[in-house]
Amino acid sequence: MSTQSSKRNVLVVGAGRLGSAIIRRLQASENYGVSIADPHRETLQRNRAMGVEGVELCGTQYLPILKNAMQNVSAVICAAPDFVALDVARAALECGCHYLDAAENPATRSQIGALAAGAGSAFVPGCGLAPGYVSSLAAEVLREAGPGAEITVYVGALPKQRINRLGYGNMWGIDGLMTEYTSPCRAIRARQIVDLLPLSELEDFHFKGMKFEAFTTAGTLDDLVQSNAGRVNGLAFKTIRYPGHLDYMKLLIDDLGLGARTAMLKSLLLNGLPRVDADQLIVCVEARAAAGTDLPLRRELHFTSTELPGGQSESSVASVSADHVCSVMDLLCGESLPAHGLLSHSEISLGTLSQSVFFKPLDQG
Repeated sequence: MSTQSSKRNVLVVGAGRLGSAIIRRLQASENYGVSIADPHRETLQRNRAMGVEGVELCGTQYLPILKNAMQNVSAVICAAPDFVALDVARAALECGCHYLDAAENPATRSQIGALAAGAGSAFVPGCGLAPGYVSSLAAEVLREAGPGAEITVYVGALPKQRINRLGYGNMWGIDGLMTEYTSPCRAIRARQIVDLLPLSELEDFHFKGMKFEAFTTAGTLDDLVQSNAGRVNGLAFKTIRYPGHLDYMKLLIDDLGLGARTAMLKSLLLNGLPRVDADQLIVCVEARAAAGTDLPLRRELHFTSTELPGGQSESSVASVSADHVCSVMDLLCGESLPAHGLLSHSEISLGTLSQSVFFKPLDQG
């Protein structure tokens, strides 16, 4: 059994839904100690009551506080909004600890990738559900499907039961949703890299006897698209929603012009959508090819929210994301992954991930 002194220390920046899920997993581990950095004093007090120490990130000049909190830690996990991630990554670079985040914005991931060039520690942006876990899953299907295949990756985080006309709630980062719904969607068509329009190519999607809709969104498969151009006939990502969601979103984004006023759209969704923790997560990777091959190939996964002590719920998105980021962190600290520079999720196989105890719930999924 590990002693307190032999535990590896991990700093979690941000203790929202994802940060709290990560903290719960690390606190339950015999191999890791965890501390937090967060701007909210009440959040720090609540975690201290559960035995997790932390520091308050106050003001705009919080880099010295971060650097001090990173002394003697093996890894830092940024579970804060994307606009914080670059500062946390800079502090990690100076302190020489591994850096991981769940950044959804491709521009943020690109900036952190440039920062990681030549770093003595590992930098793994975009952990969690998508990219992250979904990238590793898609990469495995790409290897199995072989040259010439056409692959579509479908992911949907949805309320367990349909609510409101959008069939959607505040389940994850609204900032990430803005990027996904309004940015060009990098894809492969006829072996060439193309940019598809967001919220396009609507199709019906069926899962466990239920009908959903699916359409293009941005940011998830950019790395895989770049590395597989010229090899596969097609590769695209689509988001799954309850039927009718797209029509209402296009009313807001196109007809009312809020796609050009994303701050207003974000405020509208943040204030109008109910918080949802009782959710479900659908992941599907489908590969098709010409007759005479072993394709089509379809991988399906389904996760639902879990009940926590005290009557609270941990959403399936938070659970899957926390399981993935903790698995990658565990493998880095155990030297099962390259321990320096930028690490892409397409390089981390599912077999490698399964070596971590934190990955067990995803294996079972």
